[in-house]
Amino acid sequence: GFPDLIGDLELQHMWAYKYNQGSKGINVHADDALLNLNFWVVPDSANRNSSSGGMVIYLKEPPAGFDALTFNNVGYGDIDLDAFAAGSPSIVIPYRQNRLVMFKSTLLHATDEHDFFPGYESRRVSVTFLFGKRLQQST
Repeated sequence: GFPDLIGDLELQHMWAYKYNQGSKGINVHADDALLNLNFWVVPDSANRNSSSGGMVIYLKEPPAGFDALTFNNVGYGDIDLDAFAAGSPSIVIPYRQNRLVMFKSTLLHATDEHDFFPGYESRRVSVTFLFGKRLQQST
């Protein structure tokens, strides 16, 4: 069950986003935790393109010892995070209602392109739980 997946990791943060139609979603970023759980709750019939609408996970992490707030809001030196992630292998996870995506929180990730039908009930909803404290490494 769920406790077996999480073990003794404490919940650090949780939130939900309800997106406007036509919005880009959340840009490339890394979260300040050990484990990220995302799931989507709106019916699949609200998504106009079943091959997209979920998320992109890049198989790249920020440098060791990164400060999440600075990294996610300022970037990495003179390089914005889209450029930092560019060319990295990635996994595109299509949207599916009740799909749970679990991954290492420090992997760069972003909302995939999405096109949901108009109307409040059809807006894409993403729920996120962050578990565990990221190990701080000195640089």
